[in-house]
Amino acid sequence: RYPNARQKGNLFYTEPPAEDLARQRCSFCQTWEDAPLPPFSADYELFDADKIQVPLCFRHWQEGDRLQPLGMQQSKLVSDLFTNAHYSPVRKALTWIVADAFGRILWVVGLRVADWCKVTPDTRHVLKLSLSSD
Repeated sequence: RYPNARQKGNLFYTEPPAEDLARQRCSFCQTWEDAPLPPFSADYELFDADKIQVPLCFRHWQEGDRLQPLGMQQSKLVSDLFTNAHYSPVRKALTWIVADAFGRILWVVGLRVADWCKVTPDTRHVLKLSLSSD
């Protein structure tokens, strides 16, 4: 089924055929909530809604995209984040990026969130984003 299966060292990995990837669709659910925060879950991410300019843009990675990951003082190329996480070219191409109306990336879905829009004790309004695959 996966003719492009490859082996790297002791690891054997495959990627779905391109026709399977072309059929993938994703949808996002967003809710605006007042603090206090909902309990932590891996099913969603939380952002300080007052720091984000809407509308949000949901797109795929582009050359030159940068993100200041949570807890870091400097920005990194999104492509470097993908490399460090050992993303395949297909996974890299399919990963969603969420940016605000100013083009600032707030979330590389499934990988990292931005420090500039993190929830802090001073946060009054929370944006809760979750990804659901259809």
